[in-house]
Amino acid sequence: MSTEQELAKKQQLKWAKIIKTYVVLYCLLSAGLLIYALRMVASVN
Repeated sequence: MSTEQELAKKQQLKWAKIIKTYVVLYCLLSAGLLIYALRMVASVN
């Protein structure tokens, strides 16, 4: 019983880590695109 709970917890932690990594990457990508778009607009004006 306890081993199953431990496995579930490990799995949860693994997924939490994966999700956190994706969120960070998504934020960086969004920030990069925003800066790029602002630069394009600035260069047009």
